[in-house]
Amino acid sequence: MLTVLLPLLASGAAHADPIDVRAFGVFLGYSWGKELGVEWGFESISTHYFEPPTSSCSKQRSGWGPVLRVAMVGTSRLSLTAGLHAGGESTRNVLAFDGELGATMAIGERGLQGSLHTAAMFETLVFNMYARQQWMMSSYSMGGGIRYEPTYGTITSCGGPA
Repeated sequence: MLTVLLPLLASGAAHADPIDVRAFGVFLGYSWGKELGVEWGFESISTHYFEPPTSSCSKQRSGWGPVLRVAMVGTSRLSLTAGLHAGGESTRNVLAFDGELGATMAIGERGLQGSLHTAAMFETLVFNMYARQQWMMSSYSMGGGIRYEPTYGTITSCGGPA
């Protein structure tokens, strides 16, 4: 499943669209399903805006990009998730919504497992709350985290020509 997503994450040789936002985050939550425990980890996310940024700081931003996440459930399961995210701000710099689709590989007490990954997230400033599911592993989690920069950019990032 991960091999299907890798070509989507790679940039083509002809040209590369600019990445408008690069973010790094940490998160903490609770996982349930076949494995119970505290979920924690690190993530890297990039966003390319659907519309080029303007000098106006009042327009909501939206975009898509790759997600790479390393997570642990307690100390018993290590997982790597790669995928794509897409969404946007409903209120500039106050509230954003995002969805994810990807693949997760995990190693733990049940051995090596792979799964389809989906997630929903809402964010305000640098803080976010998430709900995630690894479908074939019957694993669910909810929690919160901090990202810098926020998924769609900081309060002061307006960018672009007038």
